[in-house]
Amino acid sequence: MGIEYFTKEEIFYLVRLAADKQEALDDKDYGYFFPIVAQNITYGVFAFSFGEKDLNKKQKVFLELISDQTAQALRMYRLMVEQQEAKVMMEAEKVKNSFLRSISHDLRTPLTGIIGASSTLLEEGNKIPYEIQTKLIEGIQNDSQWLLNMIENILSITKVQKNDMVIDKSEEIVEEVIEGAVSTFRKRFPNAKVIVNQPENVILLPIDIMLISQVLINLLENTQKHAQGQKSDVVIEVKEMGDFVSFIIADNGPGIDPKILPMLFNFTVTSENLYKDSTRDLGIGLSICKTIIRAHGGEIYANNRPEGGAQFMFTIPLCREKYEKNY
Repeated sequence: MGIEYFTKEEIFYLVRLAADKQEALDDKDYGYFFPIVAQNITYGVFAFSFGEKDLNKKQKVFLELISDQTAQALRMYRLMVEQQEAKVMMEAEKVKNSFLRSISHDLRTPLTGIIGASSTLLEEGNKIPYEIQTKLIEGIQNDSQWLLNMIENILSITKVQKNDMVIDKSEEIVEEVIEGAVSTFRKRFPNAKVIVNQPENVILLPIDIMLISQVLINLLENTQKHAQGQKSDVVIEVKEMGDFVSFIIADNGPGIDPKILPMLFNFTVTSENLYKDSTRDLGIGLSICKTIIRAHGGEIYANNRPEGGAQFMFTIPLCREKYEKNY
């Protein structure tokens, strides 16, 4: 029998009939049809054609045995897949709950500071010296800015984690992207020293500029927020590496606790780890960075520098054809 046997309408009918009845069918013109059934679930149908010679009882029993064994194997595979899916769902739920706990903790602290400072100003404003009033207002401003950054972070990770989301890329000049991120960073940390080293030639990258800027700002702010009171200078270096452009953000601060380096980009680290201060958490921002970079087709890494301090590097694919065409 050739392949045309399996394309006949009669064969499709007999296959459906065997599947619906969950019984073996013996048709003198078209052959034998054994449904693959286990636990009242039909996984498929074996169709055996036999030409002029009929099959004897022993052969039929053998074919039924093959059908039964196949059904059991498929049932075990289905159970294994269902167990794996259940495990993935449990892990996803665990991660989601950890994420929500982290957000709750991170939002509560600055909100408490804003409420406390504003209440003090309203109730005792006339009695408070000007210098203290200024510090309270600066605290309100800083906490409000941080809350705004947190909201932008949450919106960013929601945007790139949608399965049907298409990253809105456009060709951007790397130098201008870095300049914008550094400018935003300096508004919060005007005393921080930032050195930028990049190639003299113009580099175009296909990126979502809002998301990549968020990555740069998060990494830059982490160099100061986790400096543990030390002065932390920052060096940003841009390199072309084949079909990728790498961004390296290095500081000379205290570095990263080696115990949490393997899970640094997983936001579940935020609830109980050591690498955080009293009001600002590291894990959420880095999880967002990882999600954004991978959505762009790149990778992100972190390590401690031998001479001291932390170093983060992420890569973005370079649109080589357009880049060479225009420059």
